[in-house]
Amino acid sequence: MAEPQRFDPSKAEVLDSPDRQRFLPDQTVLSLLPLRGQEVVIDVGAGTGRLTVALAQRLPAGRVIAVEASSEMARLLRQRVDGLENVEIFEGDVAELDLGGRLADGAVAVSVLHELAVGPALAALGRALREGALLLVIDWERGRDREVGPPDGHHLYTAEEASKLLEEAGFAVERVEKALFPYHYALVGRPVGRPAS
Repeated sequence: MAEPQRFDPSKAEVLDSPDRQRFLPDQTVLSLLPLRGQEVVIDVGAGTGRLTVALAQRLPAGRVIAVEASSEMARLLRQRVDGLENVEIFEGDVAELDLGGRLADGAVAVSVLHELAVGPALAALGRALREGALLLVIDWERGRDREVGPPDGHHLYTAEEASKLLEEAGFAVERVEKALFPYHYALVGRPVGRPAS
Protein backbone atom coordinates (compact mmCIF):
# COMPACT_ATOMS: atom_id res chain seq x y z
CA MET A 1 0.00 0.00 0.00
CA ALA A 2 1.32 3.43 -0.93
CA GLU A 3 2.21 5.84 1.83
CA PRO A 4 -0.05 8.90 1.99
CA GLN A 5 1.53 12.23 1.08
CA ARG A 6 -0.02 15.15 2.95
CA PHE A 7 -0.45 18.46 1.14
CA ASP A 8 1.95 21.21 2.23
CA PRO A 9 -0.19 24.09 3.63
CA SER A 10 2.50 26.60 2.61
CA LYS A 11 1.41 25.94 -0.99
CA ALA A 12 -2.27 26.65 -0.35
CA GLU A 13 -2.40 29.35 -3.02
CA VAL A 14 -2.06 26.75 -5.79
CA LEU A 15 -5.46 25.32 -4.81
CA ASP A 16 -7.10 28.60 -5.80
CA SER A 17 -5.03 29.26 -8.91
CA PRO A 18 -7.11 30.19 -11.99
CA ASP A 19 -5.07 27.58 -13.86
CA ARG A 20 -6.62 24.89 -11.67
CA GLN A 21 -10.06 25.80 -13.00
CA ARG A 22 -8.69 25.16 -16.48
CA PHE A 23 -7.71 21.56 -15.82
CA LEU A 24 -10.10 20.72 -12.95
CA PRO A 25 -13.17 22.98 -13.26
CA ASP A 26 -15.57 22.91 -10.32
CA GLN A 27 -18.64 22.72 -12.56
CA THR A 28 -17.34 19.61 -14.36
CA VAL A 29 -16.52 18.02 -11.01
CA LEU A 30 -19.99 18.75 -9.65
CA SER A 31 -21.67 17.55 -12.85
CA LEU A 32 -20.66 14.02 -11.82
CA LEU A 33 -22.98 14.21 -8.78
CA PRO A 34 -26.73 14.40 -9.46
CA LEU A 35 -27.63 17.02 -6.85
CA ARG A 36 -31.19 18.27 -6.35
CA GLY A 37 -30.29 20.88 -3.75
CA GLN A 38 -31.29 19.39 -0.40
CA GLU A 39 -28.65 16.70 0.07
CA VAL A 40 -25.97 16.38 2.74
CA VAL A 41 -22.57 16.01 1.03
CA ILE A 42 -19.17 15.40 2.62
CA ASP A 43 -16.21 17.25 1.10
CA VAL A 44 -13.12 15.23 2.01
CA GLY A 45 -9.89 17.21 2.22
CA ALA A 46 -11.72 20.49 1.74
CA GLY A 47 -8.51 22.53 1.76
CA THR A 48 -9.10 26.24 1.21
CA GLY A 49 -12.79 25.58 0.54
CA ARG A 50 -13.05 26.36 -3.16
CA LEU A 51 -15.12 23.26 -3.92
CA THR A 52 -16.90 23.53 -0.54
CA VAL A 53 -18.30 26.91 -1.57
CA ALA A 54 -19.34 25.60 -5.01
CA LEU A 55 -21.10 22.68 -3.31
CA ALA A 56 -22.81 24.97 -0.80
CA GLN A 57 -24.17 27.06 -3.66
CA ARG A 58 -25.58 23.91 -5.30
CA LEU A 59 -27.20 22.82 -2.01
CA PRO A 60 -29.36 25.77 -0.90
CA ALA A 61 -31.60 23.48 1.17
CA GLY A 62 -28.84 20.98 1.97
CA ARG A 63 -25.58 20.89 3.87
CA VAL A 64 -21.86 20.46 3.20
CA ILE A 65 -19.71 18.74 5.80
CA ALA A 66 -16.20 19.96 4.98
CA VAL A 67 -13.51 17.64 6.37
CA GLU A 68 -9.97 18.97 6.73
CA ALA A 69 -7.13 17.30 8.67
CA SER A 70 -4.67 20.21 8.62
CA SER A 71 -5.30 22.91 11.22
CA GLU A 72 -3.59 25.47 8.96
CA MET A 73 -5.83 24.58 6.02
CA ALA A 74 -8.90 24.45 8.29
CA ARG A 75 -8.17 28.07 9.31
CA LEU A 76 -8.22 29.12 5.63
CA LEU A 77 -11.35 27.05 5.10
CA ARG A 78 -13.15 28.79 7.99
CA GLN A 79 -12.29 32.19 6.53
CA ARG A 80 -13.59 31.17 3.12
CA VAL A 81 -16.93 29.76 4.28
CA ASP A 82 -17.60 32.41 6.92
CA GLY A 83 -21.25 33.39 6.55
CA LEU A 84 -22.33 30.23 4.73
CA GLU A 85 -24.93 28.70 7.03
CA ASN A 86 -25.09 25.39 5.19
CA VAL A 87 -21.42 24.49 5.75
CA GLU A 88 -20.23 22.52 8.78
CA ILE A 89 -16.49 21.98 9.31
CA PHE A 90 -15.02 18.79 10.75
CA GLU A 91 -11.37 19.40 11.61
CA GLY A 92 -9.63 16.06 11.75
CA ASP A 93 -8.79 12.96 9.78
CA VAL A 94 -11.67 11.62 7.70
CA ALA A 95 -11.00 8.19 9.23
CA GLU A 96 -12.28 9.68 12.52
CA LEU A 97 -15.43 11.13 10.96
CA ASP A 98 -18.53 10.24 12.96
CA LEU A 99 -21.79 11.86 11.92
CA GLY A 100 -23.58 10.57 15.00
CA GLY A 101 -26.11 8.49 13.12
CA ARG A 102 -26.83 11.09 10.45
CA LEU A 103 -26.13 9.58 7.07
CA ALA A 104 -24.89 11.66 4.15
CA ASP A 105 -26.28 11.54 0.62
CA GLY A 106 -22.89 11.82 -1.03
CA ALA A 107 -19.19 12.51 -0.65
CA VAL A 108 -16.49 14.02 -2.82
CA ALA A 109 -12.75 13.44 -2.49
CA VAL A 110 -10.92 15.58 -5.03
CA SER A 111 -7.13 15.37 -5.37
CA VAL A 112 -6.91 13.81 -1.92
CA LEU A 113 -6.93 10.00 -2.22
CA HIS A 114 -3.13 9.92 -2.36
CA GLU A 115 -3.02 11.90 0.92
CA LEU A 116 -5.16 9.45 2.90
CA ALA A 117 -4.66 6.24 4.81
CA VAL A 118 -7.03 4.78 2.23
CA GLY A 119 -8.48 1.78 4.07
CA PRO A 120 -9.54 3.62 7.26
CA ALA A 121 -10.68 6.69 5.30
CA LEU A 122 -12.90 4.72 2.91
CA ALA A 123 -14.26 2.62 5.79
CA ALA A 124 -15.32 5.81 7.61
CA LEU A 125 -16.98 7.13 4.46
CA GLY A 126 -18.77 3.84 3.99
CA ARG A 127 -20.22 4.21 7.49
CA ALA A 128 -21.15 7.85 6.89
CA LEU A 129 -23.03 7.31 3.62
CA ARG A 130 -26.64 6.21 3.41
CA GLU A 131 -27.82 3.36 1.18
CA GLY A 132 -27.69 4.50 -2.44
CA ALA A 133 -25.35 7.43 -1.75
CA LEU A 134 -22.58 8.30 -4.19
CA LEU A 135 -18.86 8.65 -3.54
CA LEU A 136 -16.98 10.72 -6.14
CA VAL A 137 -13.21 10.27 -6.15
CA ILE A 138 -11.09 12.40 -8.46
CA ASP A 139 -7.33 12.27 -8.20
CA TRP A 140 -4.09 12.82 -10.06
CA GLU A 141 -3.38 9.71 -12.14
CA ARG A 142 0.03 8.11 -12.00
CA GLY A 143 1.68 7.90 -15.39
CA ARG A 144 0.13 10.97 -17.02
CA ASP A 145 2.51 13.58 -18.43
CA ARG A 146 2.09 16.89 -16.59
CA GLU A 147 4.01 19.89 -15.32
CA VAL A 148 1.68 20.54 -12.35
CA GLY A 149 0.56 18.54 -9.33
CA PRO A 150 2.39 16.14 -7.04
CA PRO A 151 5.39 14.15 -8.25
CA ASP A 152 4.51 11.03 -10.17
CA GLY A 153 5.75 8.89 -7.32
CA HIS A 154 4.53 5.68 -5.75
CA HIS A 155 1.85 7.48 -3.71
CA LEU A 156 -0.32 8.20 -6.77
CA TYR A 157 -2.70 5.58 -8.19
CA THR A 158 -3.93 4.68 -11.63
CA ALA A 159 -7.70 4.67 -12.15
CA GLU A 160 -7.63 0.88 -12.07
CA GLU A 161 -5.70 0.76 -8.79
CA ALA A 162 -8.01 3.33 -7.20
CA SER A 163 -11.06 1.36 -8.38
CA LYS A 164 -9.66 -1.73 -6.71
CA LEU A 165 -9.09 0.19 -3.46
CA LEU A 166 -12.71 1.35 -3.47
CA GLU A 167 -13.98 -2.16 -4.15
CA GLU A 168 -11.83 -3.60 -1.35
CA ALA A 169 -13.39 -1.01 0.98
CA GLY A 170 -16.93 -2.09 0.12
CA PHE A 171 -17.85 0.25 -2.73
CA ALA A 172 -19.24 -0.76 -6.11
CA VAL A 173 -17.53 1.37 -8.76
CA GLU A 174 -20.21 2.34 -11.26
CA ARG A 175 -18.35 4.82 -13.43
CA VAL A 176 -14.73 5.39 -14.40
CA GLU A 177 -13.85 8.56 -16.32
CA LYS A 178 -10.35 9.01 -17.72
CA ALA A 179 -11.00 11.58 -20.44
CA LEU A 180 -12.85 14.35 -18.58
CA PHE A 181 -9.70 15.88 -17.08
CA PRO A 182 -6.19 16.11 -18.52
CA TYR A 183 -4.38 14.91 -15.38
CA HIS A 184 -7.05 13.25 -13.22
CA TYR A 185 -9.28 10.18 -13.28
CA ALA A 186 -12.78 10.24 -11.82
CA LEU A 187 -14.55 7.33 -10.11
CA VAL A 188 -18.15 7.17 -8.96
CA GLY A 189 -19.06 4.43 -6.50
CA ARG A 190 -21.74 3.43 -4.03
CA PRO A 191 -21.39 1.63 -0.69
CA VAL A 192 -22.60 -1.94 -0.97
CA GLY A 193 -24.04 -4.09 1.76
CA ARG A 194 -25.26 -1.14 3.84
CA PRO A 195 -28.46 -2.03 5.63
CA ALA A 196 -31.50 0.02 4.62
CA SER A 197 -32.06 2.96 6.94
